[in-house]
Amino acid sequence: MVRGEVGAGPLLYNAIYPKQKDGAPIKIVFPPEGAPVNPYATGIPKTAAPSQRRKLFLNWCLSKEGQTFMIKELGNLTSLKDPPAYPEGVRSQGGQGLVPQIR
Repeated sequence: MVRGEVGAGPLLYNAIYPKQKDGAPIKIVFPPEGAPVNPYATGIPKTAAPSQRRKLFLNWCLSKEGQTFMIKELGNLTSLKDPPAYPEGVRSQGGQGLVPQIR
């Protein structure tokens, strides 16, 4: 896709977003019907040595500032009900996040 040899394809957003940011001729589209979920997790392993820096970093990752950075700069997505930003190609659904409800 980046070289223009393929017209369309399903890709993980955060895998292709950096290429788009670097100028690749790619348009990212999120269909209104929805897109596959790619679960992520973050945390501090129970076996990690105690460190205030780990807790501070995790708190930042989960903060509005951290979430905004990760969405806009890294192409990460969020399941927050009130996301601080939306990736290009996603329209706000009445203030709901990308995953408004899990049934």
